Amino acid sequence: MVETRRIIYGWLPYSWSSFNVLFTEPRYTFIIDDPNYIITLIIFILAVFLLGTLTTSLQNEITQSKENERKISFLYDLNQTLMAMPNVKDHIDQLKRAFDDLINRKTFIYILNHKKPINSLLTPYSEYAKEIGYALEHQVTCGYKETKFADLPIKLIPHMSKKNISGVLIVNCENKNLSEKEIETIKTAMSHILTIVERELLLEINKNNRIEIEKERLKTTLLRSISHDLRTPLTTIQSGTSFMFDSYETIDDETKKDMLQDINNETQRLSQFVENLLNMTRLNTNNLKLNLKRELIDDVLSDIHSKVSKYLKNHDFIVHSGHPDDTILIDTPLFVQVITNLVDNAIRHTPEKTRIEISYTKDKDETWFLVKDNGRGIDEQFMPVLFKAYARAEYAKSDASRGFGLGLSICKAIVNAHHGKIEAFNNEDGGATFRFSIPNRR
Repeated sequence: MVETRRIIYGWLPYSWSSFNVLFTEPRYTFIIDDPNYIITLIIFILAVFLLGTLTTSLQNEITQSKENERKISFLYDLNQTLMAMPNVKDHIDQLKRAFDDLINRKTFIYILNHKKPINSLLTPYSEYAKEIGYALEHQVTCGYKETKFADLPIKLIPHMSKKNISGVLIVNCENKNLSEKEIETIKTAMSHILTIVERELLLEINKNNRIEIEKERLKTTLLRSISHDLRTPLTTIQSGTSFMFDSYETIDDETKKDMLQDINNETQRLSQFVENLLNMTRLNTNNLKLNLKRELIDDVLSDIHSKVSKYLKNHDFIVHSGHPDDTILIDTPLFVQVITNLVDNAIRHTPEKTRIEISYTKDKDETWFLVKDNGRGIDEQFMPVLFKAYARAEYAKSDASRGFGLGLSICKAIVNAHHGKIEAFNNEDGGATFRFSIPNRR
Protein backbone atom coordinates (compact mmCIF):
# COMPACT_ATOMS: atom_id res chain seq x y z
CA MET A 1 0.00 0.00 0.00
CA VAL A 2 2.81 2.32 0.92
CA GLU A 3 4.57 1.43 -2.32
CA THR A 4 1.42 2.22 -4.31
CA ARG A 5 1.22 5.61 -2.62
CA ARG A 6 4.83 6.32 -3.49
CA ILE A 7 4.26 5.35 -7.15
CA ILE A 8 1.19 7.56 -7.36
CA TYR A 9 3.03 10.41 -5.70
CA GLY A 10 6.00 10.08 -8.01
CA TRP A 11 3.77 10.03 -11.08
CA LEU A 12 1.78 13.16 -10.30
CA PRO A 13 3.24 16.59 -10.98
CA TYR A 14 3.91 18.63 -7.95
CA SER A 15 1.37 21.23 -8.97
CA TRP A 16 -1.43 18.71 -9.05
CA SER A 17 -0.33 16.77 -5.87
CA SER A 18 -1.19 19.91 -3.91
CA PHE A 19 -4.77 18.70 -4.28
CA ASN A 20 -4.32 15.91 -1.69
CA VAL A 21 -2.41 18.24 0.65
CA LEU A 22 -5.39 20.54 1.04
CA PHE A 23 -8.48 18.45 0.32
CA THR A 24 -7.82 14.77 1.19
CA GLU A 25 -7.23 12.87 4.38
CA PRO A 26 -4.73 12.98 5.89
CA ARG A 27 -4.45 16.66 5.19
CA TYR A 28 -1.23 18.59 4.78
CA THR A 29 0.55 15.52 3.45
CA PHE A 30 1.15 14.09 -0.03
CA ILE A 31 -0.31 10.69 0.94
CA ILE A 32 -3.45 9.43 -0.88
CA ASP A 33 -5.43 7.03 1.29
CA ASP A 34 -8.35 6.59 -1.10
CA PRO A 35 -7.60 5.57 -4.71
CA ASN A 36 -10.94 7.20 -5.77
CA TYR A 37 -9.28 10.55 -5.38
CA ILE A 38 -7.23 9.66 -8.42
CA ILE A 39 -10.41 9.97 -10.57
CA THR A 40 -11.17 13.32 -8.95
CA LEU A 41 -7.63 14.43 -9.67
CA ILE A 42 -7.98 13.46 -13.35
CA ILE A 43 -11.23 15.42 -13.58
CA PHE A 44 -9.48 18.43 -12.09
CA ILE A 45 -6.64 18.04 -14.61
CA LEU A 46 -9.10 17.92 -17.51
CA ALA A 47 -10.97 20.94 -16.16
CA VAL A 48 -7.76 22.92 -15.82
CA PHE A 49 -6.69 21.90 -19.35
CA LEU A 50 -10.08 22.95 -20.74
CA LEU A 51 -10.04 26.26 -18.91
CA GLY A 52 -6.48 26.90 -20.11
CA THR A 53 -7.52 26.20 -23.69
CA LEU A 54 -10.55 28.52 -23.42
CA THR A 55 -8.43 31.24 -21.81
CA THR A 56 -5.84 31.01 -24.56
CA SER A 57 -8.58 31.18 -27.21
CA LEU A 58 -10.15 34.18 -25.47
CA GLN A 59 -6.81 35.94 -25.29
CA ASN A 60 -6.28 35.33 -29.01
CA GLU A 61 -9.72 36.75 -29.77
CA ILE A 62 -8.97 39.80 -27.62
CA THR A 63 -5.69 40.30 -29.46
CA GLN A 64 -7.46 39.91 -32.82
CA SER A 65 -10.19 42.33 -31.75
CA LYS A 66 -7.60 44.90 -30.76
CA GLU A 67 -5.87 44.43 -34.11
CA ASN A 68 -9.20 44.83 -35.94
CA GLU A 69 -9.97 47.89 -33.87
CA ARG A 70 -6.58 49.35 -34.76
CA LYS A 71 -7.17 48.59 -38.43
CA ILE A 72 -10.67 50.13 -38.44
CA SER A 73 -9.44 53.15 -36.51
CA PHE A 74 -6.61 53.57 -39.03
CA LEU A 75 -8.99 53.39 -41.98
CA TYR A 76 -11.50 55.75 -40.35
CA ASP A 77 -8.87 58.35 -39.46
CA LEU A 78 -7.39 57.97 -42.94
CA ASN A 79 -10.78 58.51 -44.55
CA GLN A 80 -11.49 61.59 -42.41
CA THR A 81 -8.11 63.05 -43.34
CA LEU A 82 -8.53 62.33 -47.04
CA MET A 83 -11.92 64.02 -47.11
CA ALA A 84 -10.15 67.33 -46.47
CA MET A 85 -7.52 66.81 -49.19
CA PRO A 86 -8.07 69.05 -52.27
CA ASN A 87 -6.70 66.76 -55.01
CA VAL A 88 -5.45 63.28 -55.83
CA LYS A 89 -1.76 64.18 -55.42
CA ASP A 90 -2.37 65.35 -51.85
CA HIS A 91 -4.34 62.15 -51.23
CA ILE A 92 -1.36 60.03 -52.29
CA ASP A 93 1.08 62.05 -50.16
CA GLN A 94 -1.18 61.66 -47.13
CA LEU A 95 -1.58 57.94 -47.75
CA LYS A 96 2.19 57.47 -47.86
CA ARG A 97 2.57 59.19 -44.49
CA ALA A 98 -0.22 57.05 -43.04
CA PHE A 99 1.40 53.82 -44.22
CA ASP A 100 4.78 54.93 -42.88
CA ASP A 101 3.20 55.34 -39.45
CA LEU A 102 1.13 52.15 -39.67
CA ILE A 103 3.94 49.68 -40.39
CA ASN A 104 6.87 51.83 -39.29
CA ARG A 105 8.59 51.40 -42.66
CA LYS A 106 9.45 53.64 -45.60
CA THR A 107 6.77 53.24 -48.27
CA PHE A 108 5.78 54.59 -51.66
CA ILE A 109 2.40 54.41 -53.43
CA TYR A 110 2.28 54.22 -57.22
CA ILE A 111 -1.19 54.46 -58.80
CA LEU A 112 -2.35 54.00 -62.40
CA ASN A 113 -5.65 54.98 -63.97
CA HIS A 114 -6.34 52.71 -66.96
CA LYS A 115 -2.56 52.12 -67.27
CA LYS A 116 -1.80 55.84 -67.18
CA PRO A 117 0.26 57.01 -64.16
CA ILE A 118 -1.46 59.36 -61.74
CA ASN A 119 1.78 60.14 -59.92
CA SER A 120 5.38 59.84 -61.11
CA LEU A 121 7.60 56.94 -60.09
CA LEU A 122 10.44 58.82 -58.46
CA THR A 123 13.85 57.57 -57.29
CA PRO A 124 14.95 55.39 -55.54
CA TYR A 125 12.13 53.19 -56.87
CA SER A 126 12.38 54.11 -60.56
CA GLU A 127 15.11 51.48 -60.96
CA TYR A 128 12.52 48.82 -60.11
CA ALA A 129 10.10 49.96 -62.85
CA LYS A 130 10.18 46.54 -64.55
CA GLU A 131 9.39 44.67 -61.33
CA ILE A 132 6.66 47.16 -60.39
CA GLY A 133 5.12 46.79 -63.84
CA TYR A 134 5.12 43.00 -63.43
CA ALA A 135 3.38 43.23 -60.03
CA LEU A 136 0.74 45.59 -61.43
CA GLU A 137 0.14 43.56 -64.57
CA HIS A 138 -0.15 40.18 -62.85
CA GLN A 139 -1.54 41.48 -59.51
CA VAL A 140 0.96 39.31 -57.63
CA THR A 141 2.86 40.26 -54.48
CA CYS A 142 6.54 40.36 -55.42
CA GLY A 143 9.88 41.26 -53.91
CA TYR A 144 11.54 40.49 -50.60
CA LYS A 145 11.24 36.74 -49.74
CA GLU A 146 8.44 36.23 -52.28
CA THR A 147 8.39 33.75 -55.15
CA LYS A 148 9.10 36.44 -57.74
CA PHE A 149 12.05 38.87 -57.35
CA ALA A 150 12.93 37.49 -53.92
CA ASP A 151 16.32 39.22 -53.90
CA LEU A 152 14.84 42.73 -53.94
CA PRO A 153 15.11 44.82 -50.73
CA ILE A 154 11.51 45.92 -51.20
CA LYS A 155 8.13 44.24 -51.24
CA LEU A 156 5.57 45.10 -53.92
CA ILE A 157 1.93 44.72 -52.84
CA PRO A 158 -0.47 45.42 -55.75
CA HIS A 159 -4.23 45.95 -55.79
CA MET A 160 -6.85 46.81 -58.43
CA SER A 161 -10.26 48.45 -58.06
CA LYS A 162 -13.43 47.54 -59.94
CA LYS A 163 -12.99 50.68 -62.10
CA ASN A 164 -9.61 49.48 -63.44
CA ILE A 165 -7.59 51.78 -61.16
CA SER A 166 -4.55 49.86 -59.98
CA GLY A 167 -1.94 50.67 -57.38
CA VAL A 168 1.09 49.12 -55.74
CA LEU A 169 2.44 49.80 -52.28
CA ILE A 170 6.25 49.64 -52.25
CA VAL A 171 7.59 48.74 -48.79
CA ASN A 172 11.27 48.96 -47.84
CA CYS A 173 11.69 45.75 -45.82
CA GLU A 174 15.33 46.36 -44.78
CA ASN A 175 15.94 42.64 -44.09
CA LYS A 176 12.77 42.44 -42.00
CA ASN A 177 9.77 40.83 -43.60
CA LEU A 178 6.17 41.96 -43.16
CA SER A 179 3.88 39.83 -41.03
CA GLU A 180 0.74 38.26 -42.46
CA LYS A 181 -1.39 40.63 -40.40
CA GLU A 182 0.50 43.65 -41.75
CA ILE A 183 0.04 42.43 -45.33
CA GLU A 184 -3.66 41.85 -44.69
CA THR A 185 -4.04 45.34 -43.24
CA ILE A 186 -2.13 46.81 -46.19
CA LYS A 187 -4.36 45.06 -48.73
CA THR A 188 -7.50 46.25 -46.94
CA ALA A 189 -6.16 49.80 -46.82
CA MET A 190 -5.12 49.66 -50.49
CA SER A 191 -8.65 48.68 -51.46
CA HIS A 192 -9.94 51.60 -49.44
CA ILE A 193 -7.37 53.93 -50.98
CA LEU A 194 -8.17 53.05 -54.57
CA THR A 195 -11.88 53.56 -53.87
CA ILE A 196 -11.13 57.07 -52.60
CA VAL A 197 -8.87 57.85 -55.57
CA GLU A 198 -11.57 56.47 -57.84
CA ARG A 199 -14.10 58.81 -56.26
CA GLU A 200 -11.79 61.81 -56.62
CA LEU A 201 -11.14 61.03 -60.27
CA LEU A 202 -14.88 60.76 -60.91
CA LEU A 203 -15.41 64.12 -59.21
CA GLU A 204 -12.64 65.61 -61.35
CA ILE A 205 -14.23 64.18 -64.50
CA ASN A 206 -17.62 65.59 -63.49
CA LYS A 207 -16.01 68.96 -62.80
CA ASN A 208 -14.36 68.97 -66.23
CA ASN A 209 -17.67 68.00 -67.81
CA ARG A 210 -19.39 70.90 -66.04
CA ILE A 211 -16.66 73.26 -67.26
CA GLU A 212 -17.13 72.04 -70.83
CA ILE A 213 -20.90 72.48 -70.52
CA GLU A 214 -20.36 75.99 -69.16
CA LYS A 215 -18.00 76.79 -72.04
CA GLU A 216 -20.60 75.62 -74.54
CA ARG A 217 -23.27 77.64 -72.76
CA LEU A 218 -21.11 80.76 -72.80
CA LYS A 219 -20.28 80.18 -76.46
CA THR A 220 -23.98 79.95 -77.27
CA THR A 221 -24.70 83.02 -75.15
CA LEU A 222 -21.91 84.93 -76.88
CA LEU A 223 -23.29 84.11 -80.32
CA ARG A 224 -26.77 85.14 -79.27
CA SER A 225 -25.45 88.37 -77.77
CA ILE A 226 -23.35 89.19 -80.84
CA SER A 227 -26.18 88.43 -83.24
CA HIS A 228 -28.53 90.63 -81.19
CA ASP A 229 -26.11 93.56 -81.07
CA LEU A 230 -25.21 93.26 -84.75
CA ARG A 231 -28.71 92.81 -86.09
CA THR A 232 -30.08 96.26 -85.16
CA PRO A 233 -27.36 98.47 -86.70
CA LEU A 234 -27.01 96.24 -89.75
CA THR A 235 -30.78 96.27 -90.33
CA THR A 236 -30.81 100.09 -90.13
CA ILE A 237 -27.83 100.41 -92.46
CA GLN A 238 -29.18 97.89 -94.95
CA SER A 239 -32.73 99.25 -95.05
CA GLY A 240 -31.52 102.87 -95.22
CA THR A 241 -29.06 102.31 -98.07
CA SER A 242 -31.53 100.10 -99.95
CA PHE A 243 -34.28 102.71 -99.69
CA MET A 244 -31.96 105.52 -100.80
CA PHE A 245 -30.72 103.44 -103.74
CA ASP A 246 -34.25 102.61 -104.92
CA SER A 247 -35.78 106.07 -104.28
CA TYR A 248 -32.87 108.43 -104.56
CA GLU A 249 -34.52 110.66 -107.19
CA THR A 250 -37.86 110.87 -105.40
CA ILE A 251 -36.84 111.75 -101.83
CA ASP A 252 -35.87 115.24 -100.74
CA ASP A 253 -32.45 116.30 -99.50
CA GLU A 254 -33.57 116.68 -95.90
CA THR A 255 -34.76 113.08 -95.79
CA LYS A 256 -31.51 111.95 -97.36
CA LYS A 257 -29.52 113.79 -94.66
CA ASP A 258 -31.62 112.23 -91.90
CA MET A 259 -31.15 108.76 -93.34
CA LEU A 260 -27.41 109.28 -93.79
CA GLN A 261 -27.21 110.51 -90.18
CA ASP A 262 -28.98 107.36 -88.99
CA ILE A 263 -26.63 105.20 -91.08
CA ASN A 264 -23.63 107.06 -89.66
CA ASN A 265 -24.88 106.63 -86.08
CA GLU A 266 -25.44 102.91 -86.54
CA THR A 267 -22.04 102.55 -88.18
CA GLN A 268 -20.41 104.21 -85.17
CA ARG A 269 -22.38 101.95 -82.86
CA LEU A 270 -21.27 98.92 -84.85
CA SER A 271 -17.67 100.10 -84.75
CA GLN A 272 -17.90 100.54 -80.99
CA PHE A 273 -19.32 97.03 -80.57
CA VAL A 274 -16.47 95.53 -82.60
CA GLU A 275 -14.00 97.49 -80.47
CA ASN A 276 -15.65 96.03 -77.36
CA LEU A 277 -15.25 92.54 -78.77
CA LEU A 278 -11.58 93.11 -79.53
CA ASN A 279 -10.93 94.48 -76.05
CA MET A 280 -12.79 91.59 -74.45
CA THR A 281 -10.56 89.20 -76.38
CA ARG A 282 -7.45 91.04 -75.18
CA LEU A 283 -8.71 91.01 -71.60
CA ASN A 284 -9.47 87.29 -71.67
CA THR A 285 -5.98 86.55 -72.97
CA ASN A 286 -4.30 89.11 -70.66
CA ASN A 287 -2.99 91.01 -73.68
CA LEU A 288 -4.55 94.36 -72.77
CA LYS A 289 -1.68 96.72 -71.91
CA LEU A 290 -2.34 100.23 -70.66
CA ASN A 291 -0.62 103.18 -72.29
CA LEU A 292 -0.95 105.65 -69.42
CA LYS A 293 -0.74 109.39 -70.04
CA ARG A 294 -1.67 112.37 -67.89
CA GLU A 295 -4.62 114.19 -69.46
CA LEU A 296 -6.75 117.23 -68.61
CA ILE A 297 -10.11 115.88 -67.47
CA ASP A 298 -12.16 118.64 -69.13
CA ASP A 299 -10.44 118.02 -72.48
CA VAL A 300 -11.22 114.32 -72.34
CA LEU A 301 -14.86 114.93 -71.38
CA SER A 302 -15.17 117.50 -74.19
CA ASP A 303 -13.97 114.92 -76.72
CA ILE A 304 -16.48 112.42 -75.32
CA HIS A 305 -19.26 115.00 -75.66
CA SER A 306 -18.40 115.55 -79.32
CA LYS A 307 -18.33 111.83 -80.00
CA VAL A 308 -21.53 110.96 -78.17
CA SER A 309 -23.55 113.93 -79.48
CA LYS A 310 -23.66 112.34 -82.94
CA TYR A 311 -26.03 109.56 -81.86
CA LEU A 312 -27.92 111.07 -78.93
CA LYS A 313 -31.28 110.96 -80.74
CA ASN A 314 -33.74 112.90 -78.58
CA HIS A 315 -31.84 112.61 -75.29
CA ASP A 316 -30.48 115.59 -73.40
CA PHE A 317 -26.75 115.26 -72.77
CA ILE A 318 -24.96 117.43 -70.21
CA VAL A 319 -21.27 117.38 -69.26
CA HIS A 320 -20.41 119.19 -66.02
CA SER A 321 -16.96 120.77 -66.11
CA GLY A 322 -14.65 120.87 -63.13
CA HIS A 323 -11.48 122.77 -62.39
CA PRO A 324 -9.66 123.45 -65.69
CA ASP A 325 -6.34 122.25 -64.27
CA ASP A 326 -7.62 118.86 -63.02
CA THR A 327 -5.67 116.01 -64.59
CA ILE A 328 -5.78 112.24 -64.48
CA LEU A 329 -3.42 109.40 -65.44
CA ILE A 330 -5.29 107.13 -67.88
CA ASP A 331 -5.14 105.15 -71.07
CA THR A 332 -7.20 107.72 -72.98
CA PRO A 333 -8.84 105.51 -75.66
CA LEU A 334 -9.89 102.93 -73.06
CA PHE A 335 -11.11 105.61 -70.65
CA VAL A 336 -13.18 107.17 -73.41
CA GLN A 337 -14.60 103.76 -74.21
CA VAL A 338 -15.75 103.30 -70.60
CA ILE A 339 -17.75 106.54 -70.54
CA THR A 340 -18.98 106.02 -74.11
CA ASN A 341 -20.27 102.55 -73.20
CA LEU A 342 -22.03 103.90 -70.12
CA VAL A 343 -23.65 106.74 -72.08
CA ASP A 344 -24.62 104.37 -74.91
CA ASN A 345 -26.15 102.02 -72.33
CA ALA A 346 -28.19 104.91 -70.92
CA ILE A 347 -29.36 105.97 -74.40
CA ARG A 348 -30.44 102.45 -75.30
CA HIS A 349 -32.34 101.73 -72.11
CA THR A 350 -34.09 105.02 -71.34
CA PRO A 351 -37.07 106.74 -73.03
CA GLU A 352 -36.63 109.69 -75.39
CA LYS A 353 -35.94 113.11 -73.86
CA THR A 354 -34.22 111.49 -70.90
CA ARG A 355 -31.48 113.61 -69.40
CA ILE A 356 -28.00 112.07 -69.25
CA GLU A 357 -25.31 113.82 -67.21
CA ILE A 358 -21.57 113.32 -66.80
CA SER A 359 -19.75 114.75 -63.81
CA TYR A 360 -16.77 113.99 -61.60
CA THR A 361 -15.49 114.57 -58.09
CA LYS A 362 -11.86 114.58 -57.10
CA ASP A 363 -10.36 113.85 -53.68
CA LYS A 364 -6.88 113.11 -52.39
CA ASP A 365 -6.64 109.47 -53.50
CA GLU A 366 -8.98 109.02 -56.46
CA THR A 367 -11.31 110.69 -58.93
CA TRP A 368 -14.92 109.48 -59.26
CA PHE A 369 -16.75 109.82 -62.59
CA LEU A 370 -20.55 109.66 -62.67
CA VAL A 371 -22.93 108.93 -65.57
CA LYS A 372 -26.43 109.70 -64.36
CA ASP A 373 -29.85 109.54 -66.05
CA ASN A 374 -33.42 110.20 -64.95
CA GLY A 375 -34.96 107.25 -66.77
CA ARG A 376 -36.70 104.14 -65.42
CA GLY A 377 -33.79 102.89 -63.33
CA ILE A 378 -32.38 99.37 -63.21
CA ASP A 379 -34.45 96.31 -62.34
CA GLU A 380 -33.17 94.93 -59.03
CA GLN A 381 -32.88 91.40 -60.47
CA PHE A 382 -30.07 92.65 -62.72
CA MET A 383 -27.96 94.19 -59.96
CA PRO A 384 -26.00 91.00 -59.07
CA VAL A 385 -25.06 90.38 -62.72
CA LEU A 386 -24.93 93.94 -63.99
CA PHE A 387 -21.26 93.84 -64.97
CA LYS A 388 -21.25 90.19 -65.99
CA ALA A 389 -20.54 89.47 -69.65
CA TYR A 390 -23.55 88.37 -71.71
CA ALA A 391 -26.00 89.03 -68.89
CA ARG A 392 -28.53 90.32 -71.39
CA ALA A 393 -28.75 86.98 -73.15
CA GLU A 394 -29.17 85.12 -69.85
CA TYR A 395 -31.98 87.39 -68.64
CA ALA A 396 -33.55 88.16 -72.00
CA LYS A 397 -36.70 86.14 -71.26
CA SER A 398 -37.46 88.09 -68.11
CA ASP A 399 -36.75 91.60 -69.39
CA ALA A 400 -35.39 91.89 -72.89
CA SER A 401 -35.63 95.69 -72.96
CA ARG A 402 -33.42 96.19 -69.94
CA GLY A 403 -30.70 93.55 -70.39
CA PHE A 404 -26.98 94.20 -70.78
CA GLY A 405 -24.38 92.77 -73.13
CA LEU A 406 -20.64 93.23 -73.44
CA GLY A 407 -20.50 96.97 -72.76
CA LEU A 408 -20.70 96.98 -68.96
CA SER A 409 -18.38 93.99 -68.55
CA ILE A 410 -15.84 95.83 -70.73
CA CYS A 411 -16.22 98.90 -68.51
CA LYS A 412 -15.53 96.85 -65.39
CA ALA A 413 -12.48 95.19 -66.95
CA ILE A 414 -10.98 98.51 -68.10
CA VAL A 415 -11.63 100.20 -64.73
CA ASN A 416 -10.07 97.23 -62.93
CA ALA A 417 -7.06 97.47 -65.22
CA HIS A 418 -6.69 101.07 -64.01
CA HIS A 419 -6.92 99.75 -60.38
CA GLY A 420 -10.25 101.51 -59.94
CA LYS A 421 -13.76 100.48 -58.87
CA ILE A 422 -17.12 100.61 -60.63
CA GLU A 423 -20.65 100.36 -59.28
CA ALA A 424 -24.26 101.21 -60.11
CA PHE A 425 -27.35 102.18 -58.14
CA ASN A 426 -30.83 103.58 -58.63
CA ASN A 427 -31.40 107.23 -57.76
CA GLU A 428 -33.93 108.19 -55.11
CA ASP A 429 -35.58 110.64 -57.52
CA GLY A 430 -35.63 108.12 -60.40
CA GLY A 431 -33.17 106.88 -62.95
CA ALA A 432 -29.81 105.23 -62.40
CA THR A 433 -26.21 106.26 -61.78
CA PHE A 434 -23.06 104.45 -62.84
CA ARG A 435 -19.89 105.63 -61.18
CA PHE A 436 -16.30 104.51 -61.33
CA SER A 437 -13.04 105.63 -59.80
CA ILE A 438 -9.53 106.15 -61.18
CA PRO A 439 -6.62 106.43 -58.70
CA ASN A 440 -4.88 109.81 -58.79
CA ARG A 441 -1.45 108.21 -58.48
CA ARG A 442 0.08 104.92 -59.62
